[in-house]
Amino acid sequence: ILLITFVSSLITLFLLCSLSFLRERNSFYNKKIGNLETLARILGSNTTAALRFDDPEIAEHYVLSFSEEPDIESVTIFDAADNVFAAYNRTQDLVETPPPAALGVSTEKDYIRFAYEVTFGEERLGSILIETSTKSLRNSVLNLLWTNIAFLFGGLAITTALAYRLQKFITKPIKELVEVTKSIASEQDYSRKATKHSDDEIGWLVDSINQMLEAIEKRDETLRSTNSILEKTVEKRTRDLNERNKALNKAINAARAAADAKSDFLATTSHELRTPLNPIIGYVDQLMEKIEDLDSQRELQIIKNSAELLLRLIDDILEFSRIEHGDIRIQMKEFNLNECCRDVTHLMSAQAKEKGLDLEFILEIPKGFPKDRPIVFDSDEGRLQQVVLNLIGNAIKFTEDGRITFRVIINSNEQGIDSLKVSVEDTGIGIAKRILRSSLNHSPRLMRG
Repeated sequence: ILLITFVSSLITLFLLCSLSFLRERNSFYNKKIGNLETLARILGSNTTAALRFDDPEIAEHYVLSFSEEPDIESVTIFDAADNVFAAYNRTQDLVETPPPAALGVSTEKDYIRFAYEVTFGEERLGSILIETSTKSLRNSVLNLLWTNIAFLFGGLAITTALAYRLQKFITKPIKELVEVTKSIASEQDYSRKATKHSDDEIGWLVDSINQMLEAIEKRDETLRSTNSILEKTVEKRTRDLNERNKALNKAINAARAAADAKSDFLATTSHELRTPLNPIIGYVDQLMEKIEDLDSQRELQIIKNSAELLLRLIDDILEFSRIEHGDIRIQMKEFNLNECCRDVTHLMSAQAKEKGLDLEFILEIPKGFPKDRPIVFDSDEGRLQQVVLNLIGNAIKFTEDGRITFRVIINSNEQGIDSLKVSVEDTGIGIAKRILRSSLNHSPRLMRG
């Protein structure tokens, strides 16, 4: 408050004193010019006759009367030919004063000159040049400046003293309000209220704070009541949850028993399925040894591969417990990629022909791979066949006409690691974009030979 009062008073008083100083200074200057003009007119009126009748002695008499004026430095009367007719110089300087170049007022550093033309009717008789010192004018302006400075600082002192006394009426209730809020914040006692001293902005502030404290007090009461209700609710729901947990544990035990029974059933069923499959594979081997026809051997080989794939699926059923835990075993071994893909294509070609579809196998190999030798991979051949058979089977199922392309791409990177990409493309209805390209990316160890 003191700073605001001091700054605002300083600006206001400075502007007022500055305006007063400028106005008074201009008044002094104008008054000085007015006096010079009056003296020049009087002198011109008194010396008109002397100029008309060429009587310099009378003009000299009037000029010398200016010695009584302390500020007048020199007075010079010029005739019609601009020659000095009569002159007075306080410093007795004999330097001849030149005639005025223009009428009116002209100023220099320490002097003010006023030139006046003497006429009689329309006849020009001469001119008068009065030169006065600005020393007294500067002294008056300087005194005026100091007076305004004293007024400025005096006004600042008075306004600051009054502000210091009056600001207590504002800061005292605010300090009391601060103390009350600090006490409430430290003790958390919202039942305490601030005291209102006046019906003004500070009083309104006190009312607002008291209303806020009442709202906080009511909120605390509501919170305490709500907490009590919540505690009872939590206690009740905890009991209910314990009862539900007991029921859930019973259900889990029952589910585990059912899962064990299911596993036993699958194991038994799988064992029963393996029993007829093993003789089939054995008899196919015997037939392959007895039959020499290559086409027949090829078909028998497909039957054998299908039976072995079915046997592998039965083994997966036996591993159902591992599948539930995400633990599917991968059996890594070397296999001929060309034969594996041809077997899969030949096995599914019959189903494709029944629907009038063309099943095409495409193998893409990079440069440097020998084309006349089999391509050997180190991976799980059974898993690969299982995935591709499922993909081709789905493609045949959802494709009414057109073709199905079984594509195998072998890529090699700069580190010499070969990767295998298997994809199945069809002209059917398609699937969602997020799984548009059904492919198997696998990075087994490729053996060239």
